[in-house]
Amino acid sequence: MGDQTLVRAVVVVPLVAALLSGVAGQPQSYFYLLPAVLVSASAWAIDPRQQVRRVGAILFVVGLVVLGWAQAKRPPEDHGYVPLAEAFARLPTRDILAAPLFLEVPLDVYSREAETEKLRDILKQGRLDGVMFVCSETDPRANFDNYVMFDDDTLYEVTLPETSFQEFHQHGTLRLLGLTGGQHLYPRGEKEWEVVHGHAGMRLSGAAFGALPSLGVMSSADDFIALEATEFSVPQWAIVTAVFARRGASAVATLCANVEGEWQPQVAYRGQVLHLMAADSTDLIWSLETRMVLAQPDQRYAACITGEGAGERYVADLIYTYFPLE
Repeated sequence: MGDQTLVRAVVVVPLVAALLSGVAGQPQSYFYLLPAVLVSASAWAIDPRQQVRRVGAILFVVGLVVLGWAQAKRPPEDHGYVPLAEAFARLPTRDILAAPLFLEVPLDVYSREAETEKLRDILKQGRLDGVMFVCSETDPRANFDNYVMFDDDTLYEVTLPETSFQEFHQHGTLRLLGLTGGQHLYPRGEKEWEVVHGHAGMRLSGAAFGALPSLGVMSSADDFIALEATEFSVPQWAIVTAVFARRGASAVATLCANVEGEWQPQVAYRGQVLHLMAADSTDLIWSLETRMVLAQPDQRYAACITGEGAGERYVADLIYTYFPLE
């Protein structure tokens, strides 16, 4: 009798607590509870006493009824992710979406399809129209005073001037603010790439989504930096975006700054942390990626690609765009 009481308590007490408090467990917790539930259900089903089997069946039916009632009475979620994702999808322009990691993970459920389609179009047409940032009025980490951004392994707090941005959407505590009217920096004219650090071979390969061939880089165990020969500077503080498709080993498109004659890669913030994937016309799978660099005036820059370790990688449809900040 004591063992049966314990099994029943293990199953019933968490359910009653959840119903009374209105707080459910994490989704994975239900998988952890599944063995105990199955043991309890089988114990009720095979118990030789008819009264126990009858009580078990009644409790099972009552549980189903309560679950259905809870689902029917559950208030609609108003976290703002769905309206924001829909607003982003409705924008008629070719835009990328940027959000702090803690906002991107839940937002990705609703925005992934639109983000992927827009990125495919950007890469195909070779032009980016705008950069949309997700902001929160209640979380300081998603406020332009200390906006949390991520490169490939580090979180940064970045200060951005909100006066440079246009508001495209506001619902609840979430806002969609964007930079538009950017200047196309690359590609234009001749494109001459050279390896300025490490050892790597470079060659042109088949196109991905746009008309231009992709750039293949085969490196040894050393890290490498490949630089495009065209140097440029910006007249004021700006966000320079790099949009590209990648497959194979790791590679990042960023900017390199000329510091006392040495080309140094700059911090490249990720537009999206969760990878967006798409197949080209030959069914090759590419990762669709964006990076953002805060560029300052009176500094010489050049487009560059960095990679770590040995392997072959391909970078395609690389587009750099300059968005000035006030």
